[in-house]
Amino acid sequence: MMQAKIHHRASCLNPASRLLDVQLLLQGEFDSSIDIEMPRWVPGSYMIREPLKHVRDISVNNGASIARHGECGYRIKPPRNGCKDLLIEYQILCPDLTVRSNHMDASHLHLVPTFTWMMPSRGWQGSMDCTVTLAMPEHWTAATQLNCHAGDAPKHKSWGKGNEKTWLPPNLDELYDGIIEANSNSDDSRMMSGAMHHLRIWDAGSYDIPQEAITRIQNCMEALVAEYVALFGPLPFDEYWTILHLTGGARGGLEHLRSQTSMVPRTAIQVGQEDGWRDLVSLLSHEYLHLWNIKRLRPVEYLEYDLSKEVRSNLLWWFEGGTSWLGDVICLKSGVWSEEDWRKDMERKMKRFLAGTGNEHQSLETSSQEAWIHLYMPHTYSRESTISYYLEGEMVMICLDAEMRRRNKGEYGLEQLFALLWKRHGLDSPDLEKLGLRYSDIRKGLVSLKGGARLGSMLDELVQEEVRPDVEAAMAKLGLEFSSSDDDKKEKAWLGLRLATENGLYVRGFLPESPLRDILLPDDELVAIDGLRVRNKSQLDTLLVGRRGDLISLTISRHGALTCIEVQTGTEPSLATSLKGDGNRLWKSLIKSDQDS
Repeated sequence: MMQAKIHHRASCLNPASRLLDVQLLLQGEFDSSIDIEMPRWVPGSYMIREPLKHVRDISVNNGASIARHGECGYRIKPPRNGCKDLLIEYQILCPDLTVRSNHMDASHLHLVPTFTWMMPSRGWQGSMDCTVTLAMPEHWTAATQLNCHAGDAPKHKSWGKGNEKTWLPPNLDELYDGIIEANSNSDDSRMMSGAMHHLRIWDAGSYDIPQEAITRIQNCMEALVAEYVALFGPLPFDEYWTILHLTGGARGGLEHLRSQTSMVPRTAIQVGQEDGWRDLVSLLSHEYLHLWNIKRLRPVEYLEYDLSKEVRSNLLWWFEGGTSWLGDVICLKSGVWSEEDWRKDMERKMKRFLAGTGNEHQSLETSSQEAWIHLYMPHTYSRESTISYYLEGEMVMICLDAEMRRRNKGEYGLEQLFALLWKRHGLDSPDLEKLGLRYSDIRKGLVSLKGGARLGSMLDELVQEEVRPDVEAAMAKLGLEFSSSDDDKKEKAWLGLRLATENGLYVRGFLPESPLRDILLPDDELVAIDGLRVRNKSQLDTLLVGRRGDLISLTISRHGALTCIEVQTGTEPSLATSLKGDGNRLWKSLIKSDQDS
């Protein structure tokens, strides 16, 4: 039998159709049935997403037959006398503008491999060696980490049409863990710390992108990269791609092996938009840090991805919460954030942190395990019983870092643990001891550092028990203090509701201690207070001024029926979220650049 090989081809020659034409060519000799399967989730996003739902009109050539089989695939039966080569063809609808899925319109294609390629499984006798080919409109080019692996297309009649580019991924990581962005824009490339960094920006509304904004982004990336190199050492790659999507409001980020897709509202790059710019810089830093913390330093469960089922890890608090913490610390150390930027962002997070009671019911470890059914699929009451391993993990890092700095008198902080674990357990680490990360490795590394000798029990409590991290105490160790700012709340009554305005004012959730928690239901519409109509939050706030503790008549629409309810308003709890103080020498050690060492 000849050596079998897999060839993937996608064609976006008619991008306005939003239908991506896909061919999967299996070269070999086939005399028995073979199964092909679609991945069910995307590395870095822990939820079963079932990309197969976007597939249509699948067929196979050479007299073979194909039929649905199993949860996420098809079974192919060759003709009775067997055949050489199987060409499977199908279309994929690409309507969703997210960082985790395929999106295509007349102006671009964002191709996510796990939303595109099927993989031969049962009955496959060949290797997993493969090629990837993309056929694009004549004026388009592709930005992808696969550009490091140029290859030749197979000699087949389906290939060689249009403006084609072919790559030869050396392994499954390269095949599945790197996106392709194709459009008519050019790359903005710059050498940073010994590696070429490419930036490809696409605007969802075809809005012109100022060169000044591009230069500003590249300057920030260069400062971030230099700070990461100071911490982790020389970059373990020669090229890196940042795909940046600008939208009217959608936001997200997803890391890949040597690339990222980040998505922010286009206002983030406009002059004077400080909050949006701060968020963009944080997002770029977060996804870049994943180069080490999840892509090269992996939990043992992800040394080899099984994309056909949930693969649970109890360490997502480290790989996401820890990345959120260190990513923002690097923004501060590198100078792309000011101290004021860090404080504003911390105040924003503190408001979210104090707005839930999930710590009473779920530990960080459990939150990581249950990511597949909780984080990406929240319900109205989620914040009462669950926590985010992103946010809570970051708060745990703050507590550990402050205590370590206190014990070693500010010599260094928790960032050194990230570097240590990367060197001990990373995929291409220079000082590998044992491949893949376990909780015991984090604990062992922590207690081995100066100032961490007795922090193992603190780590156990914060990660494995249902407790709220004492962030206020951690800030006090750094010479900072959270205080409350209640001037604007003195007279206004409080209902404790999370509301959404969608042609009306609807209940979407309840805050802790809400006086209406057991009275209203999700999706109730607030219609009037004491007979006065309310259509938005501004009108509601106006009617609540001076009514704190009063009995009010609340008119609601529940499933289309109007009801009047007598309710007593409450007093909004005083939350300490305003960060004050100049910081002490431990704070100064935290914000000091590692490049100065």
